[in-house]
Formats: sequence, structure tokens, C-alpha cells
Amino acid sequence: MEEDEDNDGTPPQLYIPKYRLRDCDAVVVTTDLSDLHVYAISPWVLRALEERRRANGRDDPRSIKEELLPLLLNRQFWSAESVSGQQRSRQEEDEDKEDNEEEEDEEGIEHLRREFSVLAHVLPRRTIGHGVAVRSNSIPAYLYACREFLLRASSLDVVRTVHLTPDCQLQTKYRSVLLKGTSVGEKLKLQNSTVGARCKIGARCKLNNVVLLDDVIVGDNCVLQNSVVGAKAIVRDNCSLNDCQIGQGVEVEKGRKLKGESVTKD
Repeated sequence: MEEDEDNDGTPPQLYIPKYRLRDCDAVVVTTDLSDLHVYAISPWVLRALEERRRANGRDDPRSIKEELLPLLLNRQFWSAESVSGQQRSRQEEDEDKEDNEEEEDEEGIEHLRREFSVLAHVLPRRTIGHGVAVRSNSIPAYLYACREFLLRASSLDVVRTVHLTPDCQLQTKYRSVLLKGTSVGEKLKLQNSTVGARCKIGARCKLNNVVLLDDVIVGDNCVLQNSVVGAKAIVRDNCSLNDCQIGQGVEVEKGRKLKGESVTKD
């Protein structure tokens, strides 16, 4: 994969050598596809899908975005074996996990009964009601996913379908959430924002469509919009950040005004 040497956010180019395609029965090459993506899938997922197809007698699932990813999300923290369609109780899962804790198959791949987790979130598709896994493959997409999650969490009719820790502060009116240990100053204005654990936000700040990761410090009289601030970063007093990404551990000097910039420690 070609690297983004200019660091301008340009999507990297993916090159597939021709010899990689020779194992396929039929290959169609076209240049008129848009929004094309490549997924790297663990071998156990492919094996589980084959078992699922044999059990169901049909090509299931057919869509990565609308069927496979929601399936993996729904089965996470259970065994990988459950992806193949086998229904097992939690007790059976725990017993199998103990029996097969160190077991591996002949190919050296971890046993299908191991637990797995997926770092993603399924949103409801408003048109047909099916769940769709959101790809957070860019900063705007990440902010969109967080905003949609908060929208669901702040709606009384669907609040039970999202999972929030009991010690967080959910502000339904402003569609924002503050995680455990976060302290805020007076006259703070939050809108569509996610604030991580143990953050400190000063007085008279305005945050709109912002994600602060854990242990971030924001000084007084700061305005942050459409931005992501990395863990343990410090934004000093009277700063203005618009469409910015602040890296982990970065310190933004007092009074800085940034727009459309990415700031890293290097």
C-alpha cells in the first residue's frame, strides 16, 4: 500500500500484484467503481462463514457492510464458533474456553471457541430497519459515528439499545456525554460532543461536534468545533480549534487559533 508521504489526507493507493489473482477462478477488472474498499478478514471468519453456508444451505451472509459486520458485532465477547450459527449458552462458552484455552488447530490458528471483540458500532438503517456498521476510516466519519451514537442515546425510544457505562454523564438535551472523572468549569456549552474519562474543561468553553479522548485538559474561554483531541493533550486558555486533529500528548499554546490543521508531537 502506498504511503501518504505528503500527509495531506489523500487516500493511499492499493496495488495488487497480478500473481495474487491467479488463484481465483474468475477475475473481472474494472476502473469505473467508486467508494471501493478492501477488507482484511481473519481466516477463522472465512471458515466460520463456510460452516454457516453449509448449515443454512444458502449464500449467507452476502453483504460485508450490512450483514457480516453486524453479525460479528452481535457475536462479540462470545466464541468465534458462534459466528457459524451455533447457539450456545454462556455457561457452555465459559466451559469450552477453559478446556481449549491453549488449544490451536493444525494450521496454528487459534481455536474457533476463543472469544473475540470488534471495535465498531452498528447504527440502524432508517429506510429498512437493518443495522449498518459504520466505517470510521476518516476524521469526519469518526465524528459522524460519535454524533449518531449520541443521537440514539439521547432519544428516549431507543436509549435502551445503546450501551453506556453507569458512571457517565449523559446530557440528552445537548446530545453529549462525559465519562467518569471529568470535571467542567462554569458556563460550559456542549453540543454533540463526547468527552473522555478524567478530562478537565475550563470555564466559558464552547464544544460543538468534538471528541476529547481520556485525560485531556482544556483551559478557559476555548472554542472547539468539528475536532478530535488526543489523549493527554493540553489546550491552553483562549484557544480556537476548528476542523482540527490534535495528537496524543500535544500542548496547544495559549491563544492559538487553528483551522483545518493536524498537530502532532513531532
